[in-house]
Amino acid sequence: MLGVDAGPITPVVRARLTLPTDVTGAVVTHVLSGGPAADAGLRVDDVIVAVDGAPVSTDCAIVDMAWGRDCEDALVVVWRAGQSRTVVLRPVNPLPLLAERCDAGDAEACFRQAWQLRSARATEADRATSLALYERSCRGGSAQGCAYYGLALGDTPGRADQQRAAFERACALHDGPGCSHLAYLYAGGDGVARDHAKATSLYEQSCRLGDPVGCYNVGLNYESGRGVARDLARAVAAYDAGCQGGSPMACTNLGGLLQDGAVGAPDPARAVASWALGCAGSACQGANLLGCVNLARAHRDGIGGPADPARAVELFTAVCENGLDNAVPAASQQVKACALLGGMHLAGTAPSSSAARGRALSEQACDGGDDFGCFNAATAHAAGLGGPVDEGRAAVYFDNGCTAGDGESCYELSVRLNDGRGVPRDAARARTLRAQACAAGFSKACG
Repeated sequence: MLGVDAGPITPVVRARLTLPTDVTGAVVTHVLSGGPAADAGLRVDDVIVAVDGAPVSTDCAIVDMAWGRDCEDALVVVWRAGQSRTVVLRPVNPLPLLAERCDAGDAEACFRQAWQLRSARATEADRATSLALYERSCRGGSAQGCAYYGLALGDTPGRADQQRAAFERACALHDGPGCSHLAYLYAGGDGVARDHAKATSLYEQSCRLGDPVGCYNVGLNYESGRGVARDLARAVAAYDAGCQGGSPMACTNLGGLLQDGAVGAPDPARAVASWALGCAGSACQGANLLGCVNLARAHRDGIGGPADPARAVELFTAVCENGLDNAVPAASQQVKACALLGGMHLAGTAPSSSAARGRALSEQACDGGDDFGCFNAATAHAAGLGGPVDEGRAAVYFDNGCTAGDGESCYELSVRLNDGRGVPRDAARARTLRAQACAAGFSKACG
């Protein structure tokens, strides 16, 4: 470890430290006495702008850079009082020093000791010790300690009241994630009465404290009018703050509102840039698959710039085949990527298009419940794209697409039920399906 903790540069922090707008990084919130950072002269309110030549974009990056690292010296660039300086920090073995400082009354050291012990390889004894240390750090005034204590209590049945109290104390101590965790309890009615208005207020407090997850949820609630009056301008502002703070989900949702022109004129170029950030992920969270799918669509259709089918295929393939490394889980987006990739192959718009691959991808997507994949699979079988004509299979896939909510699939199946193509005639069901297709918005079925 390097013996330093850092937090986000919020607007309040930037104003207090008179930081220029071009200075980004994370502000030092705690320096462990006797640790490498302290020995090198780092202070609370220094701004860490780079570690080992890598720029620090958010405070999330500091966790990986400052804790659990190897034994090589670290080159750290900090901004202090209008000047940049570079210091060399020599990492030390964390647990002995953390235990010593915790015993001496350093609540943040107790928190980090608990955090170090509670790893994926932790024994039951380690986890019990960790829980006790989290509680000790919280009692000692560590905001992060309280937040993590609350999370750890979530693994223990019958301690919902203690968990809420821990989150309340974390939030009162100005910990953004602590406020977000407390908001989540109220949003879901987890151990408390469900209260979306209170949840939104807590998420707003979390966002002001620099928590990107809090900002994302503020945007979500204002966009949907959950607990507050619907306000797309506030949703855009919150998503923007969350995106800058490292929330890929906020970047993705911001892109959608920018493309739609929810506030002002549509801005497709900025929308694409936001989806790119969502797809790239951050030190705070892995890639957002919806951001990747939207970015691929933009490259396919030339939204916000020239069309780039090769890049679209690359992105669709990455999401379809493996979901991208460290991506936020979203099985429906993987399926959607397969469907859209299959559509490009069937339409001949993918470089080196293969109708057979398009048919196979569409069938795969349909099996995963994607209506567009089902429609394309049905069309491929009906038209003999990528294989022989098979009206029976076409009817099956149209049926699956209709069940998944695609109005055009309902209509096409109704046509086949009327003329007995691939299925037995059934005029009564055909009428029902036409009405269903019309209700789903397929106007051709409404005549």
